[in-house]
Parts: sequence; C-alpha cells; structure tokens
Amino acid sequence: MPTRVEELVQLLISRLGPEVEQLKRLKLNTPISSAIALFNICKAVVLIIEEYAQEIGGIPGPEKREAAVEFINKYVNIPILPEFVEALVIGKVVDWAVAEFNTLYGKRWFQEIFQTAIALIRLIKTIFG
Repeated sequence: MPTRVEELVQLLISRLGPEVEQLKRLKLNTPISSAIALFNICKAVVLIIEEYAQEIGGIPGPEKREAAVEFINKYVNIPILPEFVEALVIGKVVDWAVAEFNTLYGKRWFQEIFQTAIALIRLIKTIFG
C-alpha cells in the first residue's frame, strides 16, 4: 500500500501529464536561469499539492513538503550538483516558495489565490463576454 507521499507524487505525475516529460528535458545549467526556473517549478508543485490537500481535507505540511521535494528531485536535474545536494537545495526552494505564499497572502494563502483566480476569471468573462 503506497504512503501518502507516494500518492502525492503519483497525483503530481497524473495532473502534470505531458509536462512531466518537459521537466525531464529541462536543462538547468546556468546559475541564474536555474534558480528562477527551479523557484517557479517549486511554486507550481506546491500549488498542485495544496489544491489536492484541500480536496481531501488536509495533509500535514511535512508530508506535502516531502512529496514536493521527491517529485521535483525525480524529474528535474541540476547537473552541477550531486543528487544528495540537489535534494537539499530543492527542499530549501520549496520552503522559500511556501514562505513567499505565506508572506504575500497569509497562512490561508491557497484560499486567497483561489479567490483571486475566480475573480480574475469573472473579470475576463465580463470584459470579453
């Protein structure tokens, strides 16, 4: 029986679909572009995990973090780092992504982002019919 972390990793694979293959081909060779790309990937993965956590009624933060790190480390290669260092770096970047959401939107950041997205969709529908 898979652990919840394994289930979350499988969820990410299913929700991202073909984008998983794009992640595998992503080349993070230069420091600045690598940092920007990794931060954006971490934010996207954190959002997907949080969305799922909301759907099923909550998942502890450490499990969500572990799943995010495991998934990103599996599918994103940073060739300038050994694998064990890569996992540590990804963990820190995941922490920074969550900290950014907490700073911008507070502890209930997922609800805030979701409400903002709904408002934006309504605005676009109003403008463009």
